[in-house]
Amino acid sequence: MGTDYSEFMMSASNVSRFLYMDMNALDLMWVKGPSHDTFIWSSFKTDSCNITILKECMPSGMIKLTAVDYLNQVIQANYKHEILWNIFQKGETKPTQLFNKNPIEVKNGTRYECTSKKYSWKPNLPKTKVLADVCKHIIQDTVTSECHGPCDDFNLILSSCEDDYDKANALQFPDPICVSICGPTCDYYIALFAKNGQLIDPKEYDITWSNHQKGAFVHLMGSYYNHISCVVKRVIAHGMEGI
Repeated sequence: MGTDYSEFMMSASNVSRFLYMDMNALDLMWVKGPSHDTFIWSSFKTDSCNITILKECMPSGMIKLTAVDYLNQVIQANYKHEILWNIFQKGETKPTQLFNKNPIEVKNGTRYECTSKKYSWKPNLPKTKVLADVCKHIIQDTVTSECHGPCDDFNLILSSCEDDYDKANALQFPDPICVSICGPTCDYYIALFAKNGQLIDPKEYDITWSNHQKGAFVHLMGSYYNHISCVVKRVIAHGMEGI
């Protein structure tokens, strides 16, 4: 290796182990051969701000997206490291947002944007966002994994009365639960519909909402946020299938 180059060549047949470390902004490579250890300095850099999205097929046919850090560890989203997902289903221009949830599950063909914000503070500074150094990383992609499962024909819609999903799909809200989300009250319903606009039949599905309620709809009070979700299992002759 000449002094004018920061790269190196090695034979794969002579190498049994390769380790990369970052030490005080200097890059150390440790190559362990059959009879000796070799340390090589190189120009490679580790970016601790970097994130990667791992994709995994689930038994249901959904695709699990997991944000991992530069050490390939699953990011535990919190006030020090925030994760925001913007999820665009096929044909949609307005995203569904998921904050500090990791991993998530989406359908094939879903377009997404994942924004990572990693906060750090200089010594002796209060740990507030105003005083933090922010490392921001954004990944945009479309899921093209071919994952198949019992949920392939699930095409369900979550909506509240008179919201964008209701208007776009002409959902048929029963009168008792058609409380407009656009009204002045903080009392509303969110319901689950089939693609044909009909309220889902709770006798055909086992439906559990993230606030532990059951059934085709939930009654909520307070500010309207995208923090409600549900798990849906279709009832079949010999048990349940899919989500």
